[in-house]
Amino acid sequence: MKQKQFRLELAIIIGIFFISMMIVSISSSKLETITSIDNSEDIDYERQVVIATELKPHTYYSWYRLNFGRYSADYVRVLHYMLKGWGYTSLGNEFGTKKYGVVTREKVAAFKVRVGLVIKYDIYYGRYVIGGTWTKLFKTIGRGSGRYYHVLALQHLLRYKFGYNVKVCGSFGPYTQWCVKDFQKSHYYNWEALEVDGWVGPKTWPSLLKSPVPRESKNHGGFSMGACFHDSGGGT
Repeated sequence: MKQKQFRLELAIIIGIFFISMMIVSISSSKLETITSIDNSEDIDYERQVVIATELKPHTYYSWYRLNFGRYSADYVRVLHYMLKGWGYTSLGNEFGTKKYGVVTREKVAAFKVRVGLVIKYDIYYGRYVIGGTWTKLFKTIGRGSGRYYHVLALQHLLRYKFGYNVKVCGSFGPYTQWCVKDFQKSHYYNWEALEVDGWVGPKTWPSLLKSPVPRESKNHGGFSMGACFHDSGGGT
């Protein structure tokens, strides 16, 4: 009798244990699903980093992540230019200070709703910019394309990240085009060489943002340096 009772109690304990494990597993699965929805760009960022560790140095790519509260002379300014290019022109004093502050966070959250990255507005979604958001911010630009603020973003990256002595003036003229072509000759997108066409589109933009900073100085194709004069007539 006692042996039967012991077996019954043991069976109950084992049953309770397995039921508890199933509940924990289901809860974890739901939490993981919710996290993957709310932080899809974070997952993209982690995937990019894992892939990047397996690449050769000259093809290294990982998205530059911007977080709320960050100061960055290069990337926050590029973000501000692109937001202005999408019509978010009221950035207050954050534009001058190159700060990813409260106003920038609000504009990023609004932009993510506008382009379908998130379903509804929540200031939480404005706390960072990573691959998915950068991709939506891009606009294709080239000689005569206009898009003044995106040209400013391009020229800022060319000058302050890659060492081209192009003036940040918003005019996409012959010298800016030469710089773009020179950049395209030695950079990649998804392990494939960029097309050298002088246009900055869905392949050249990511390469500009994700490529490592070069160590060598640039030559300048016979242009005298710094004058926006060389880019006059390129569209503003």
